[in-house]
Amino acid sequence: PHRPRSRGLAMPKVEAVWTTGLAGGVPPSKAWSRNPQFLVEPSVDGASFVVALDHDAASQAAVWVMEADGSRPRFLTKGSSPRWSPDGRRLAFLHEGEPRGPQIHVMWFASREVTQVTRVEESPRDLEWSPDGSRIAFAMQVPEREPFSIPMPKPPKGAALLLLLPVQ
Repeated sequence: PHRPRSRGLAMPKVEAVWTTGLAGGVPPSKAWSRNPQFLVEPSVDGASFVVALDHDAASQAAVWVMEADGSRPRFLTKGSSPRWSPDGRRLAFLHEGEPRGPQIHVMWFASREVTQVTRVEESPRDLEWSPDGSRIAFAMQVPEREPFSIPMPKPPKGAALLLLLPVQ
């Protein structure tokens, strides 16, 4: 079943990630402390979440996973903008790739196998899985290009215009 996706939490220069119980009565606790920008993406089952620590350059960004209470932070991969697949078995994220710049990669969470799934000239962003997990939508700015046109030469002096009409 499709669950509504969070847009994540993007904040500049945060000091820590705090967690609290959803049922109430659990005081917030400091789960993890760093100083770069970050994005939090909860897992489908709510048992864990991934945190993307976005430093100044995409090549320096890192994706970590930790338990829902903030314990056991573990490095997953270099990258940013992580998004869990609807079944929670894969993680899409941005990382440097070919031909150049950020590309979308997908990691099978259980095996940590990673595949680059885009080869685009411009930087993709705003990743979102389809409800069935078969596709990843993303935004990308594409520069406007000049329309391709071929200037036709002028007819030579004295040339007659020839019209071809269909025969009935």
